[in-house]
Amino acid sequence: MKNLLFILLAIFVFGCTAHKATWTPMQSKSLPGVLAVVEKRVNPYYWDELKLPSRPFEGYFERYRTKCTGVLVRPDAVITAEHCVDDLETYKVGIIYGCSDVYMDSNCKTSSVRLIVRNSSADIALLLLNNQLKGIKVVPISTSRPKEGQYLLIAGFGRKGMLVAEFAQVWTGSPLSYVTDYRFKTKPEKGDSGGPAYIINGNKLLVSGITSEFKKVHKASGKDYFSGFVHVDLSYHKKWIDQQYYRFNTVALRE
Repeated sequence: MKNLLFILLAIFVFGCTAHKATWTPMQSKSLPGVLAVVEKRVNPYYWDELKLPSRPFEGYFERYRTKCTGVLVRPDAVITAEHCVDDLETYKVGIIYGCSDVYMDSNCKTSSVRLIVRNSSADIALLLLNNQLKGIKVVPISTSRPKEGQYLLIAGFGRKGMLVAEFAQVWTGSPLSYVTDYRFKTKPEKGDSGGPAYIINGNKLLVSGITSEFKKVHKASGKDYFSGFVHVDLSYHKKWIDQQYYRFNTVALRE
């Protein structure tokens, strides 16, 4: 953990100086809690036993398709953007974790979703899993929102299924969300939605928000605008997330 924080701080300094710093997939693999949310294209009864490909092959979309990114906030609970799963039934949603490339890395593991709790107005979905994930760290939710001008580390898989992280600066915000200048690979990328926005708090990483949408935002003057990503502020919604987790995470529901 100390080595991870040392790397984070070093890249953080570079990001503040050069305004952009992109992590390669190998570097991003060390980030805690980040995982891929996919659409299953196979019989759901075989999903957890699915042997993921160790190399690209023709027709991989027949098995699964990357939809979005998510973050593990409890051993059996994932937060992602609601619009990522608004057109999918629960049994069609799958989780791939423990790797940085969902189509090439043979170390990838799978998990199934047993229940989706939706908050459409806030673009948040709480995915309750069939089992607790092992080999991936849970990321605590920050209790305070980031400040304007602060740098965050934004992670996303993209539709190509390759995890990349990049520092972005908070430019403006509302009570429920904030906007950064995050430009995954210098341009918006489908599949980044639901990805975590990490904040460094002392000696640990916290998730402060998830990526929601790309839009044009007017500056304070009202005349000029810039394009950036809107991130849902999870610190504001933390109470709702905790309430829903304990409401539906009961023994009776599992039976």
